[in-house]
Amino acid sequence: MPTVIAAPIPDELARRTIDFVTTVREAERPSKHRKAGIGIINELTVAGLNGFFLASSRELGFGMVARGTVRVGLGTASRGIAVVVRSFVGKFDDDQMRKTVDILERILIVE
Repeated sequence: MPTVIAAPIPDELARRTIDFVTTVREAERPSKHRKAGIGIINELTVAGLNGFFLASSRELGFGMVARGTVRVGLGTASRGIAVVVRSFVGKFDDDQMRKTVDILERILIVE
Protein backbone atom coordinates (compact mmCIF):
# COMPACT_ATOMS: atom_id res chain seq x y z
CA MET A 1 0.00 0.00 0.00
CA PRO A 2 1.34 3.47 -0.84
CA THR A 3 2.12 6.08 1.74
CA VAL A 4 -0.78 8.52 2.07
CA ILE A 5 -1.58 11.84 3.66
CA ALA A 6 -4.77 12.42 5.59
CA ALA A 7 -6.91 15.40 6.44
CA PRO A 8 -9.60 15.55 9.09
CA ILE A 9 -13.20 15.68 7.90
CA PRO A 10 -16.40 16.17 9.89
CA ASP A 11 -17.88 12.97 11.36
CA GLU A 12 -21.15 13.66 9.57
CA LEU A 13 -19.36 13.77 6.19
CA ALA A 14 -17.58 10.52 6.99
CA ARG A 15 -20.92 8.89 7.85
CA ARG A 16 -22.53 10.15 4.64
CA THR A 17 -19.55 8.91 2.63
CA ILE A 18 -19.88 5.44 4.16
CA ASP A 19 -23.64 5.50 3.45
CA PHE A 20 -22.92 6.50 -0.15
CA VAL A 21 -20.41 3.67 -0.55
CA THR A 22 -22.99 1.19 0.76
CA THR A 23 -25.75 2.58 -1.47
CA VAL A 24 -23.64 2.34 -4.63
CA ARG A 25 -22.43 -1.16 -3.77
CA GLU A 26 -26.00 -2.37 -3.29
CA ALA A 27 -27.39 -0.56 -6.33
CA GLU A 28 -28.44 -2.43 -9.41
CA ARG A 29 -27.44 0.63 -11.46
CA PRO A 30 -24.66 2.47 -9.60
CA SER A 31 -24.50 5.11 -12.33
CA LYS A 32 -27.88 6.41 -11.09
CA HIS A 33 -25.97 7.75 -8.05
CA ARG A 34 -23.53 9.94 -9.97
CA LYS A 35 -25.06 13.20 -8.73
CA ALA A 36 -24.67 12.12 -5.09
CA GLY A 37 -21.11 11.01 -5.88
CA ILE A 38 -20.26 14.42 -7.30
CA GLY A 39 -21.55 16.03 -4.11
CA ILE A 40 -19.64 13.70 -1.77
CA ILE A 41 -16.38 14.00 -3.72
CA ASN A 42 -16.62 17.78 -3.79
CA GLU A 43 -17.37 17.96 -0.07
CA LEU A 44 -14.44 15.66 0.70
CA THR A 45 -12.21 17.83 -1.46
CA VAL A 46 -13.22 21.03 0.33
CA ALA A 47 -12.83 19.40 3.75
CA GLY A 48 -9.39 18.07 2.80
CA LEU A 49 -8.17 21.37 1.41
CA ASN A 50 -9.44 23.21 4.48
CA GLY A 51 -7.80 20.64 6.74
CA PHE A 52 -4.44 20.97 5.03
CA PHE A 53 -4.32 24.68 4.35
CA LEU A 54 -6.79 26.66 6.42
CA ALA A 55 -6.18 24.77 9.66
CA SER A 56 -2.44 24.93 9.03
CA SER A 57 -2.56 28.67 8.46
CA ARG A 58 -4.23 29.12 11.86
CA GLU A 59 -1.70 26.80 13.51
CA LEU A 60 1.18 28.72 11.95
CA GLY A 61 -0.22 31.94 13.35
CA PHE A 62 -1.15 33.63 10.08
CA GLY A 63 -2.98 36.91 10.56
CA MET A 64 -6.52 37.55 9.39
CA VAL A 65 -5.41 39.00 6.05
CA ALA A 66 -3.20 36.00 5.26
CA ARG A 67 -5.93 33.56 6.32
CA GLY A 68 -8.36 35.49 4.11
CA THR A 69 -5.98 35.03 1.20
CA VAL A 70 -5.84 31.31 1.94
CA ARG A 71 -9.66 31.17 2.00
CA VAL A 72 -9.90 32.94 -1.37
CA GLY A 73 -7.35 30.58 -2.89
CA LEU A 74 -9.13 27.54 -1.49
CA GLY A 75 -12.46 28.79 -2.80
CA THR A 76 -11.01 29.24 -6.26
CA ALA A 77 -9.36 25.81 -6.18
CA SER A 78 -12.53 24.16 -4.89
CA ARG A 79 -14.66 25.67 -7.65
CA GLY A 80 -12.18 24.54 -10.30
CA ILE A 81 -11.99 21.04 -8.90
CA ALA A 82 -15.80 20.89 -8.72
CA VAL A 83 -16.01 21.55 -12.46
CA VAL A 84 -13.57 18.71 -13.17
CA VAL A 85 -15.38 16.31 -10.82
CA ARG A 86 -18.75 17.14 -12.38
CA SER A 87 -17.34 16.66 -15.89
CA PHE A 88 -15.87 13.25 -15.15
CA VAL A 89 -18.08 11.65 -12.50
CA GLY A 90 -21.17 12.92 -14.30
CA LYS A 91 -20.33 10.54 -17.15
CA PHE A 92 -19.22 7.48 -15.14
CA ASP A 93 -20.76 4.14 -16.01
CA ASP A 94 -21.72 1.48 -13.46
CA ASP A 95 -18.25 -0.06 -13.31
CA GLN A 96 -16.55 3.31 -12.83
CA MET A 97 -18.97 4.15 -10.00
CA ARG A 98 -18.13 0.84 -8.28
CA LYS A 99 -14.42 1.61 -8.60
CA THR A 100 -15.02 5.12 -7.28
CA VAL A 101 -16.59 3.83 -4.07
CA ASP A 102 -13.72 1.36 -3.69
CA ILE A 103 -11.36 4.34 -3.78
CA LEU A 104 -13.49 6.35 -1.36
CA GLU A 105 -13.59 3.44 1.05
CA ARG A 106 -9.83 2.99 0.79
CA ILE A 107 -9.04 6.63 1.56
CA LEU A 108 -11.60 7.04 4.34
CA ILE A 109 -10.05 6.13 7.67
CA VAL A 110 -12.53 6.05 10.54
CA GLU A 111 -11.14 5.89 14.05
